[in-house]
Amino acid sequence: MKELKSYLLAFAIGTIIIVYLLDTGSIITENKEIVHSYYNHLPNLLLDLFFVAVYLMVAFGFIKYFDIKKEVNKFITIIITTIVLTSLCCLYFKSKPVTTNFFSKWFNTVGYSSAVYDAILVGFIYLIYTKIKKSI
Repeated sequence: MKELKSYLLAFAIGTIIIVYLLDTGSIITENKEIVHSYYNHLPNLLLDLFFVAVYLMVAFGFIKYFDIKKEVNKFITIIITTIVLTSLCCLYFKSKPVTTNFFSKWFNTVGYSSAVYDAILVGFIYLIYTKIKKSI
């Protein structure tokens, strides 16, 4: 339960700062319109809650499998995992014709810059998560 509370709070704080206050997605992708169209709908925010959790769970799996102990190496694992997963999604959607699906439009519009953006967002949420988890 401690992990879930820590994650939900970290996601909320990280999203408010990275997405809404700093507008990092628009800066990195250079496409304010598509970023704002995604984040101005509650269902998409809930989808991000799920996606970030999946990215972290995959990275936590690697951390456990490779018995990574140092915090900096855990953070690097989070970043690399996020970049690889997002890049694979981008590769998939860019290999198909553009459809009305949001992710098809997203990856065909912003391309691999989405991997950099996701790495910043997920990495930041992870850092907040670790601090909150230690303090609860």
